[in-house]
Amino acid sequence: MHPVHLLVLTLASNASDTIVLPVSEQVLRASAHYSAVVDELSAADTRHLTDIQRAARLQLVDALRAYRDRAEFGRGYDEGARVPYFVDAEGRRCAVAELLHVSGELGLVERVRTSNNHAWILDLAGDAAFEDWLDRHGLAFDEAARVQVPVIGQLPRFDTNGHPGGGGGPIQRPTGGSYRGPGDTVGPAGPPGPTAPTGSGTGPATGGPGASVAGTGPRPVGAGPSTGAVPTTVSMSTTSDDGWWLWWEYAKLEFLVPNRLSLASAPSTGDDVIGSLRDAIERARRTQVPRFTEAASAPDATVRGAAAIALGQSAGRDAVAPLLKLLDDPSQDVRHRAILALGATGEPSAAMVLLRIARTGTNVEGSRADISPYARSIAIVALALARRAGLAEPVDTAVAALVRERQKDEREGVALAAMFHHGIAPGESLERLALELALDESESPSVRCRAVEALGSTHDPKTLARLQTILSGPRMDLRRSAAIALGSTRDTAVLPALQTAHEMEAEGLTRGFILVAIGRLGGAKAHQYLLKVLDQGESGQRRWAALALGVLAHDTRDPETSKSLRAAADREKSAEGRAAYWIASGLLRDESSVPGIAKELESAADPRQRMYAATALSLVGGARCAAILRERLPRESNAMARVGITQALGILGENQDVTAMRSALDQLAEPGLQGIAATALAFHGTPEALAQLGDLAASDSGARVRRAASIEGLGLMLARNKPLALADLSRRINYTVMPDWAQGLFQTML
Repeated sequence: MHPVHLLVLTLASNASDTIVLPVSEQVLRASAHYSAVVDELSAADTRHLTDIQRAARLQLVDALRAYRDRAEFGRGYDEGARVPYFVDAEGRRCAVAELLHVSGELGLVERVRTSNNHAWILDLAGDAAFEDWLDRHGLAFDEAARVQVPVIGQLPRFDTNGHPGGGGGPIQRPTGGSYRGPGDTVGPAGPPGPTAPTGSGTGPATGGPGASVAGTGPRPVGAGPSTGAVPTTVSMSTTSDDGWWLWWEYAKLEFLVPNRLSLASAPSTGDDVIGSLRDAIERARRTQVPRFTEAASAPDATVRGAAAIALGQSAGRDAVAPLLKLLDDPSQDVRHRAILALGATGEPSAAMVLLRIARTGTNVEGSRADISPYARSIAIVALALARRAGLAEPVDTAVAALVRERQKDEREGVALAAMFHHGIAPGESLERLALELALDESESPSVRCRAVEALGSTHDPKTLARLQTILSGPRMDLRRSAAIALGSTRDTAVLPALQTAHEMEAEGLTRGFILVAIGRLGGAKAHQYLLKVLDQGESGQRRWAALALGVLAHDTRDPETSKSLRAAADREKSAEGRAAYWIASGLLRDESSVPGIAKELESAADPRQRMYAATALSLVGGARCAAILRERLPRESNAMARVGITQALGILGENQDVTAMRSALDQLAEPGLQGIAATALAFHGTPEALAQLGDLAASDSGARVRRAASIEGLGLMLARNKPLALADLSRRINYTVMPDWAQGLFQTML
């Protein structure tokens, strides 16, 4: 379920971590953007417009082309942030303001300049005058949003008194009129800006703040909160954009879905087949729950923690009493899992306990001994699991109050947990709170990132515009979270913001996040943009575009997209990079890609590549892929690749594979890999797999990790409610910013 690599993050200062490109490079990017928009506007279907609208539209396209050619784009001094200026300090208009100006809307330009000069087009939604102008000129709202680009960013110069300015004096603000570029009768209102920024280049210096180091280990590890008064920024500036594999590890359970237990072969009588199946599953629960309760007293903490999760998922109200006992367990990790498991029961009595822990940190009235330093935070997350499991009473208002009442020593954890709560069980009061936290610069980076991501539930145009501002802001961690949030909205009105951000962004991983967000939005324009990046983008971005297309077209099996992905994979020179295309083809369930992927499963030199090939085949699915995997498993010599094949067979869920999967597990020496193989049996979802896991869970011999994974896998198979809520949350987070205690939430099957 989790990555097999370790990402080591470093702490950077709270200063801007935007990669400030030379002005000349920014101008080139803006010009390329306007060229792309001119092409898009020219190619759009305008048959629905009147002749007058078409003529007016053509005039705007010509004006935008001339604006691009003059390249007198606005300038800003906003410490690295890419912000919009309707009219900049020297009187230069943005592209949209220019189009309004040339069509005679001087009053509207001046109104926006004086009332909201940093407005995004999303901010103008509902503005009657602006929407009337759009209609008269045959321009759609999203097309106008696509035109807009933030100003060219520059760092301010200062005079001898520390005031921003150039040539020894402060920057002069325009007192009237507006600058139209070369040939205009009104000249610039102030001196020209600097011709070069203080830094240059397209990436951070090697080894500098925010650099990342790859290694090996069980899971990504985030950095802890700042110990100083000013929060620190955790960022992962990359010199390449090949981090797609880590994104996939966090997102894959959206697509690699466990098979729900089917006891169709169980004896049944009468016509109520569904009722008989339910009875059979309930009998299986009655068999296993006493074993889970017994395992909750095992000598090993790993086994006790797994038993807690299994009880929470499968035992309902019968789980509450043994879970309450585990709140006093010697192991902090077991205590955390018991708190989460209480939420998974969905029982009102468990929810009352969780509310008490969320408020006080303890389950005993008047006690001064907290269950753990993170008990309050984990209880807040558990309450969201309870809501998801069917708890009727809304608790988001109480959670919001806890955030506003928090003390200094719990400031980060409680707020972070509240945002996780909203991600699992959204509520209006927590969405309002999320906006407050996202904009509060005194909050830690982790809280602000989670708050920004929580805004993915919004449908408010003003909040969407706020997210667009964050997407262009100076902090890389927040930009990544804003991209995730905008993709989660599934609101195609934000597509232009994401497209433009991708064109102007200089950091590779952030650009990858943006492409995935575009894929999540879906639609014809998103599809066309991703195909363009797949065909013309840099090599790393092509891999991200492939995955984004897989996300976008996952439910369509579009043959033309599949064909484009195969062609792009054939052009890929890096063996490591090809795996991204295999995963993308798997997401599209492209049968034509199977021969090529099967060849890689057989002959790829790197076992990680063979592992990804197996995953891709499981995504394609069907008897053909199952046969390929089944034939390869006994011949695979590498343990990691063998586990990958076992996982793939678990996803496919065919009865005949259980014996081979168990045999592959028994041949593994490394406990962690044994645990993953046991999880694969849980995903298989058959009575045969259930029996094998029962055997493994009951055995005291062998690796403790294997037994624990088997117990937790049984809980997954026998779960009363839809499992993997936390896995669903993990695909919607910026995993480069996460405290260690929060990372632990994603190491369960809840």
